[in-house]
Amino acid sequence: MKKIGSKRLADSTGDLGDIDVLIFDTKKKRIIAIECKDLAIARTPYEISSEIINLFRGDEANRSIVERHRRRVQWLREHLDATLAWVGLTRTGKWKVEGLIVVDEPLFTPYMQQSPIKVLTLDELMRAQSSNK
Repeated sequence: MKKIGSKRLADSTGDLGDIDVLIFDTKKKRIIAIECKDLAIARTPYEISSEIINLFRGDEANRSIVERHRRRVQWLREHLDATLAWVGLTRTGKWKVEGLIVVDEPLFTPYMQQSPIKVLTLDELMRAQSSNK
């Protein structure tokens, strides 16, 4: 999803890319924006270092995955009423917007680098969903 209604996902830095999955939890009044990544498993020190840079830190040429997704979540917070209206909801009470990054395989790096956005494997997400029922 690259836009909500006629509003493009963009801020003062430019285009924010897309949101892979957007969940509207009307019972808990929250929106969860999920970034899905198919990442190769890092095994060597070089691969782990590259994974940390790509996922958490970024470099001079590219922002990190976490930073790019954090900006998308912030955009949703700033455009909450338009986002809710886009799916036919009206804001009543306080809504929360959360970000989540889902990866295909377990990573070492979330244990080595703290993240402002939770990083889960698909299996972890499925287990969490099953336990919430």
